[in-house]
Amino acid sequence: MSESFALRATGVSKRYRNRLGTGSIKQILTLRRPDLEEAYWAVHDVSFTLPAGESLGLIGHNGAGKSTLLKLLAGIHRPTLGRIESTGRVASLLALGAGFQHELSGRDNISLNGGLLGLSKAQIAEHTEAIIEFSGLGDHIERPMRTYSAGMRMRLGFSVTTAVVPEVLILDEVIGVGDAQFQDKCARHLDGILTGGTTMVIASHSNATIRRLCHQTLWLDQGEPILHGPTAAVMDIYEAPADEQEELIARFRAGGDQAAQVVSLPESRSDSPRARSHQ
Repeated sequence: MSESFALRATGVSKRYRNRLGTGSIKQILTLRRPDLEEAYWAVHDVSFTLPAGESLGLIGHNGAGKSTLLKLLAGIHRPTLGRIESTGRVASLLALGAGFQHELSGRDNISLNGGLLGLSKAQIAEHTEAIIEFSGLGDHIERPMRTYSAGMRMRLGFSVTTAVVPEVLILDEVIGVGDAQFQDKCARHLDGILTGGTTMVIASHSNATIRRLCHQTLWLDQGEPILHGPTAAVMDIYEAPADEQEELIARFRAGGDQAAQVVSLPESRSDSPRARSHQ
């Protein structure tokens, strides 16, 4: 019996190499290359199944692998190992306002950015006024982008995305835009498209955002999946004091929750034999 899903990752891993140097002239001339590269796994052995209309939150500290995993899911990079499958059109919002031109007005940048997001000219024309209203920029919309603050540019960047409603949406830290009122407006917009059936993957450092928008959550640390399961349960453990997390994870595992995938603990991951074997 086939399993229904909108997005699925199976054993997904991404390996990179760091350049350590250029070697000596003699080594270069004799084509003898020293060990100039160090391999590391930015993401290692991640698996999940996301049904249509549900959302997955990605949590973890900086360098945990969240952005790398999002780029893999969005098709920007290919995994070194594993497989990613989707059953609908995937759109990614990984850099709000990417492609904005500073000499153009906010209105002209709506047309430019909308095109980069795959909207037709007719779709852009249809949604322009709603985008401007959502942004709350008022008369600033007719002024050159170079006069905008960073917050204003990000507000407009998110507002343009409100015209895009794909089957699968990949988001990276897009809720922390503008003031609290605008952030709530962004969250309510995402609530709405989730209700409309869009499947989402959201990476965020905002625990409140993850709790509000995500059905399930995946906790990453240095590329390794730590815990995967229902959001409330995972976030309760993630927010607990570090010295209590080991016991909480053990209890969660003992509970037999089939949605949970416990691989290792943050405190022991970097020193584990498994982690060292992939250096």
